[in-house]
Amino acid sequence: MRTRAIRRSLGGLAALSLASVLALGLASPASAKSGYLGTWQGIYPTSKADDNVIAGTGSSCQLCHGNAGSFDTWNGYGWKLRELMGSMSLSAAIAACEPFDSDADPTGSDNLSEINADAQPGWTTGPNNTIYFKNGSTSTGNNPPAILGDLDPTSCTVSTYCTASTTSVAGCAAAINATGTPSLAAPAGFTVSSGPVPGKNLGLMYFSDKGALANPFGTQGGYICVKPGFRTPPRGSGGTVGSCDGDYSFTLADILAAGPGIGSVGNTINAAMWFRDPGNPDGFALSNGIEFTLCP
Repeated sequence: MRTRAIRRSLGGLAALSLASVLALGLASPASAKSGYLGTWQGIYPTSKADDNVIAGTGSSCQLCHGNAGSFDTWNGYGWKLRELMGSMSLSAAIAACEPFDSDADPTGSDNLSEINADAQPGWTTGPNNTIYFKNGSTSTGNNPPAILGDLDPTSCTVSTYCTASTTSVAGCAAAINATGTPSLAAPAGFTVSSGPVPGKNLGLMYFSDKGALANPFGTQGGYICVKPGFRTPPRGSGGTVGSCDGDYSFTLADILAAGPGIGSVGNTINAAMWFRDPGNPDGFALSNGIEFTLCP
């Protein structure tokens, strides 16, 4: 009798263990997907790319997957991760995926640039998306899902705003302008200049990625045009004392060096000039402002 009781007890434990294993096996896909997202969020804690997917589609799966509720389809980003995970861990694959342009978007942005810009590394606008299937086949010409926010980083727009102060030289005011494209790939090729200003003085650029401002400052009609952030080291204007032949020029490379952490694709920078003007009642003068968006 005792032997039968022991056998019944062992049989019950075996059944319980088998049931537990089956339950864990059935739950593992969902748990794995949740773990994937958690790992991704741990690597990119400030990105809103995943939040925009969730807010638009109701779930996080289409950050990487091609169709809602289907773990057997992938967008370009998810497919690349899947390929890389064949030979490395998830976190290593996420890092290794950063240099690729998985969605072939019009801006040519790599995956990391899109993630930093809160855009989608796996989706681009219009019927231009490829969906990858588990069997290796693909479907082209697909529209993106209803994800909120920008699918791709914004373009390299440049515009001026705000008001410059008058200076000690009649008719001479710092009308800020730019040449080139604010591209992170060639930061020395984009230059922001004050325009002609009184010569032989020191000046600097103040800038930030916090947005524009228009606060009157001084007695000569000028404005502080940029929310607080960074400033470059001062430099000379060149030119001649008393003449409107000076200029302050700074490249995007100068700006990135003076503003650590702002060099992300899609980031919008506001900038303006402050410079000495001893003949002016305030002793200084201000330019108007410029706004530009960084592109790859």
